[in-house]
Amino acid sequence: MSELASTTRRGWAGLAHADPALQAFVAGLVQSPLPDGVAGWAIGHTTRDAADQAAELAAGRSNAEFGESPHNYQPSMAVDVWPIDNEGNVLDRPDAPEGYRLIAELAEAAGLTGGFRWGWDFGHVELSDWRDRVETWAPPRAGSGTLLALLLGALLLLVRT
Repeated sequence: MSELASTTRRGWAGLAHADPALQAFVAGLVQSPLPDGVAGWAIGHTTRDAADQAAELAAGRSNAEFGESPHNYQPSMAVDVWPIDNEGNVLDRPDAPEGYRLIAELAEAAGLTGGFRWGWDFGHVELSDWRDRVETWAPPRAGSGTLLALLLGALLLLVRT
């Protein structure tokens, strides 16, 4: 069962907090031959807490309020992954079209959904059924999350009923 995220997790270590299907997707991506111009992969957000979700929204990197993004749950139901160059710089889609094509193809083959449907120039990949999983979400038990997470969970349940 998923809970609202009370901590933001980024990078490769954050994958431990992602849904197993997303972990398998990233493992498959890493094991695939690198496309031309791509030196490797970088992992961005897996889970995102309320403060970081608000910052992403304010910066225009998300269209979702806290609780409306697959990044806002534990285990995470989304992962951001990008192709990088030899210096570790994230490559934009025009600079690494084959890298983004590979992300999209592997996501589709794994039954996942890519964030490309929103026109973003980054590799956001999410569980295709994450919204259904949230429909059955129950608020965290007392002591297992922050007061904000409890309040937001109660609000989500009220809105959905």
